[in-house]
Amino acid sequence: MKEEFAPSDRTVIAKKQQSINDLIAPHFRLIQFFSSHFSATQLSSTHIERLFFRMMRTTLASMRKAPEHPLAREAHFHIVLLAIRVLANCTGSNERARWLLKDQILSAGLAWFSNPSRWSFGSNKLQVKAEVQLMSDVLAALQYTANLGAKPMMPLLSLQPKQELLTHLLASEITRLGVWIAPLAESNSGSRLTLGGSGNGDNDILHLLKIAWGVDASLAVHLALRSHSQRVQGEIRSQLLRNPEKALDEPEALQLLLGNTLPGDVSFQLKVSVVMASRECVTNKV
Repeated sequence: MKEEFAPSDRTVIAKKQQSINDLIAPHFRLIQFFSSHFSATQLSSTHIERLFFRMMRTTLASMRKAPEHPLAREAHFHIVLLAIRVLANCTGSNERARWLLKDQILSAGLAWFSNPSRWSFGSNKLQVKAEVQLMSDVLAALQYTANLGAKPMMPLLSLQPKQELLTHLLASEITRLGVWIAPLAESNSGSRLTLGGSGNGDNDILHLLKIAWGVDASLAVHLALRSHSQRVQGEIRSQLLRNPEKALDEPEALQLLLGNTLPGDVSFQLKVSVVMASRECVTNKV
């Protein structure tokens, strides 16, 4: 029998979606205003360039606290795209300042993937198509600025590994949402990151996993969960056994560390595991 939502359930979902849109809409309109203003004033004054440069540095620094709801995806990556445009066009800043801005851009983009993978909220295909197009624009913009920070400038390290990780995660997310839009399309046959198959696919993900672990343990945990590969998840579990305190704020790490039973090799990490479990209970309750 086909499962259908009762009218009352649909009303609740619609109200919840509207309330979330009401919270996000003012921020999104502000992003659109600054994006339009930047397009109209770029290259007109070095003072305006510095103003946008400073504004994006401040905004990106707060992206770790940005909403995690699926409806916030578009606003999140609009900020990332605007920051890339500012980086590409503000030529008056020195190389160190531009390196720092790009590092913040990559961190802000990766922050979205430090949370569990999620589908779209509701059945608005136009919304999902807009998000896919936006992430494609971000990918193209990242390629345009690929040379910036690619080589290390002591004491600054190369940003190439972080850009490679973000590029692969964006491509994976585009593929996932493409499946949501058109499940039967031939172009949705899979992704290296989402399938997590054997051979070179796993090797590529293991390479990205090392980068992700260096950036944020939560990012590495969710990368492993996205892959669905036993080899990849075994590697992140080994990292968690060695340094469980790095994933103390990530409840999903408990699933990789303990599984369905209590293994015999986690006695030393039991104190950390209890903290993870308590936080997972609080998260699920909320």
